Amino acid sequence: MLIDLQILFSHIYILGQIMIGIVGQHTLVIMILLTLLSALEFVILLFNLIYRCEKAYERRDDIISILDHILVDKYINPLKKETLLDLRSLVYSRPIQFTAANFYRLEYSLLVAFCSVLTTYTIILMQNLKL
Repeated sequence: MLIDLQILFSHIYILGQIMIGIVGQHTLVIMILLTLLSALEFVILLFNLIYRCEKAYERRDDIISILDHILVDKYINPLKKETLLDLRSLVYSRPIQFTAANFYRLEYSLLVAFCSVLTTYTIILMQNLKL
């Protein structure tokens, strides 16, 4: 669904560019709307990316829970039990992390930070805009 919204906003952005070409002048309203659509498209894309990363983080916790359940509730031969314990310690000690060039981790707090930066700069631009 998020991908469909992104495609919709891309088409609206292209339509706005065509409208600017037909009108022949860059009206302020159209330029502001196109900028807001571009920003909204970016936020949707970023939200989709971070949502998928968070789902992968949750899957790690699910794998550890399933391994714990198998190890505690089931009788298994010692060789398989040792293998499952090794797998559990590996999954637990090396968590999944999606990063942006190892600068920061992709998680929901990053989305909040990007939205606050976008809002801040939008307010600054609107204050400096001469209407």
